Amino acid sequence: MFIHRLISFFVTSFFHTALAASLLYFNTQIIRGFIPNTLICTLIFLAVLGIYNYSNINNINDNFRRKITLFSIIFLFILSFFNADIVVENIWAIILSCVFVFVYILPFKILKLRNIHYLKIFILSTAWAISSIFGNDLTNQLTVFTCILNFIFIFSISLPFDMRDMEADGMKTIPKSFGVAKTTRFSMILFFCFAIIQFQLTQNALVFFLIVIVGLPYIYLSKTYYQNKYYLAGLELLIPFNTILLMCFYN
Repeated sequence: MFIHRLISFFVTSFFHTALAASLLYFNTQIIRGFIPNTLICTLIFLAVLGIYNYSNINNINDNFRRKITLFSIIFLFILSFFNADIVVENIWAIILSCVFVFVYILPFKILKLRNIHYLKIFILSTAWAISSIFGNDLTNQLTVFTCILNFIFIFSISLPFDMRDMEADGMKTIPKSFGVAKTTRFSMILFFCFAIIQFQLTQNALVFFLIVIVGLPYIYLSKTYYQNKYYLAGLELLIPFNTILLMCFYN
């Protein structure tokens, strides 16, 4: 009972999503042969935790989610203040990520990006991909390549979330236009492309094999379980799983 409440808390409060976003950055550093910066991991974690909880505050007074959002923002600013050099070094990537987030979650009257057909998943995937290359040289080809890799990864595991929102979305999305079955196949193809590209970067057959045999069947189940929030949380946890594989089997 306690474990179920704990899992429910982490899923409902988006702690697992924040962990996944920070570990996507972690994965990128490992693939590029760098030592991940724990401060950047923490900043990404707090930013995602705050943004996702803020954007899911409903019209009813959701005090708990408001507290998590406030906590995240306060500690994000404290860490940024005492580590201003890190923020300055990544200022353009931070600005770009903020622009993508704010024009989507805020109700601008002139520019309502959330109302543009098919755009939601592209904004989400781009924001995650950009955050994953914080601290890296943006003119380096390997940086661009890993950014594209992460975009494909996030896009593939985000499609089932669009399937969940088919009825609620007032705009056209890939699942709405092509149906659950075709969207699931498309998600699996994209995930397999991610695995192949990562293999090209790591040349590690074991990591490739394990991520494929776990990820593809799990994504295949999305055509059945896309309305289950715990199943969807498992999709995001494919990122930590990939991190574990890279840490254990990739040097």
